Amino acid sequence: MKHVERTVQIEGVERGSGYAVASDLVLTAGHVVGRRGDRCRITLARDMAGVAAGSVPTHDGLVVWRAEEADAALVRSPVALWPDQLTTIYGELRGIKDVKCVTVGYPVARIDAEGRRRMEEHAWKVMPSTGMEDGRYALNTDLVAPQASRRRSPWAGQSGAAVLYADDPSVVLGTVVASPDAFPPGRLEAVRVTALLEDPGFARLVGATREQVVAVPRQRSPLAWSAAVIAVPVLVAAAVWQLWPDGEGDASQATPNGEPPGDTAEPGLVTEDFTLRPSYFWTTADIDKLDIDTGEPGHGSQVQIPGNENPGGLAELILEPERLHTPDDEPRYLRVPDGTAVDPAACEARIASDADGMVGTIELTELAQGHTLCVRTDEGLTAVVEVVEHDIGRLLTINVTTPASAATP
Repeated sequence: MKHVERTVQIEGVERGSGYAVASDLVLTAGHVVGRRGDRCRITLARDMAGVAAGSVPTHDGLVVWRAEEADAALVRSPVALWPDQLTTIYGELRGIKDVKCVTVGYPVARIDAEGRRRMEEHAWKVMPSTGMEDGRYALNTDLVAPQASRRRSPWAGQSGAAVLYADDPSVVLGTVVASPDAFPPGRLEAVRVTALLEDPGFARLVGATREQVVAVPRQRSPLAWSAAVIAVPVLVAAAVWQLWPDGEGDASQATPNGEPPGDTAEPGLVTEDFTLRPSYFWTTADIDKLDIDTGEPGHGSQVQIPGNENPGGLAELILEPERLHTPDDEPRYLRVPDGTAVDPAACEARIASDADGMVGTIELTELAQGHTLCVRTDEGLTAVVEVVEHDIGRLLTINVTTPASAATP
């Protein structure tokens, strides 16, 4: 869903803006809606086009969460106003360069001759560190700012507008809360969503945690460092081979504690947990994939953007908001009947006897906690994939079991 379709007008104790973070939940500024338990009116962007003043439909809203110091609030509608599968990615700005962001709201400077509030999508430049002590971002206009008024800020009504990452507006960074008096109209302040996620009540309502926040712009290590990371296991393996040239000690399965690597369910097997989340842009293209052969994100069949390549090879698991699939939907998955215990060897036998039953895509509505898949990788490895946790459209945590001899260092 486009970000503008999530934008709303809000009428509470003041007039402001808001942004849908769930099918029935709107993020806005606290001073716009008042206290927890107060009611307000919500107007959807899609209801505004071509409608005369005074005849625009509105919807009930109830303030279900309010942060006084952060000046933010969540408003819930009694009915879903957006699709049930609506998901939100929360982000945090990183780095030392200014980052382009956008806001979409309804400032008074955009009220037309008939008194109708009109949408303003505005571009800003944001320095990631400015305002960090207060849990805020400082937004500096990248366009022409509206003219100041003696009575009130031309940005009045913009409070509650979401701050979005310009290169991927599905990433929510914060919400506008103030137009500081010490600066001209070309500057606004927004509370950081990372500060809001520190509140357990907010995190519970939006269904996210601080650990799930994505960093933007995505930081890439220099190629030389990447090469060094790849080279280290190779050098270590060569040194081990020299220590045990005849395979004595089988160092491939040893750790400093003398135990097999990873969480080994049975001798000769290695298990590891991975969490996948849907990605909506190239900056987060490493969170939705898994190359089982390497344990890295890997890549799909599409050409990767130079300088932004994911480590690993061809991914066997790619998570979309509605489905789990292989590159080009090549059949590599075989469902295991519920309650059936399998290991990689058993999966190998099942695949050999039921190759026609393999699929390349699985709808997420058909995948639940405890479900198990046999997966054949592009390099011929057979793995057991068990669903540990599943929040449709938000995350999928899986436990992957492979033969120890095939496990990556």
